[in-house]
Amino acid sequence: MDGFNRQDGSVMNLFTKDATWMDAGAREPEGGWERMRAGLLSIFEVFQDARLEPSHIMADGEWVCFEGSFSGIFKGGKWFVGGKERVLPPMNRQISLSAAMFFRATADGLLSYWSLYWDNFQFLAQLGLRPEQIGISESA
Repeated sequence: MDGFNRQDGSVMNLFTKDATWMDAGAREPEGGWERMRAGLLSIFEVFQDARLEPSHIMADGEWVCFEGSFSGIFKGGKWFVGGKERVLPPMNRQISLSAAMFFRATADGLLSYWSLYWDNFQFLAQLGLRPEQIGISESA
């Protein structure tokens, strides 16, 4: 959490080079360290002060689960919603969402999988946008 909250990219040192990730806007996992790094840095570009705060962290063998909150000031820009990249207008609005993440650790302690989930419709509502305004339906 500390590496993410510093927004300096250092959190990427925790991942294997062939790590896969899944986020709230994707329809299927993506692979590769560079793609994951680009996605992470894009979060920091559109959110000022992006922050993760845990309420629960659980581990079972190679799996770790995080439950907590994601918050930050949304500046606007490219964002994945409904499985597509969209350009959302500049807003400078505070966002606060419940979030869940799952990680899979390798024997050497690096992470090979990361999934991040939150409700994109709540995200849009906090921005003051309706799904149809950006071309998605409730079933997306």
